[in-house]
Amino acid sequence: MRCLHASIRHNDRAVQRLLSAVEDAHALPAFILAAWQVARVLTVHLVEAVRAERARHPTRGPRCPQCGAGLRSKGVAQRQITSLCGPIQWRRRVGRCPHGCETPPVAPVDEALGVQP
Repeated sequence: MRCLHASIRHNDRAVQRLLSAVEDAHALPAFILAAWQVARVLTVHLVEAVRAERARHPTRGPRCPQCGAGLRSKGVAQRQITSLCGPIQWRRRVGRCPHGCETPPVAPVDEALGVQP
């Protein structure tokens, strides 16, 4: 835990302030609240890091649900959801049907994560 504490402390000034608040807390409720804030921030960082690592793996190109054609990439788009721990952001590839079907844009990473459009 000390190693984690030291590595986090040196990487992010916002986390440094949160860790200092934990160390400076005297009453139990203040200590718990300060520790919760650290846990929340670490959870967001961890989820974003794992999601980014999974995005590096190649995926099969999705098909248009209407005509079956392979979707054409329309580039990368930003996505954000608000979770219990706060906002989580990522960038993902988005595709559309090359034949102009009325299918909404498809993001394979979102589908793999079980995130609705």
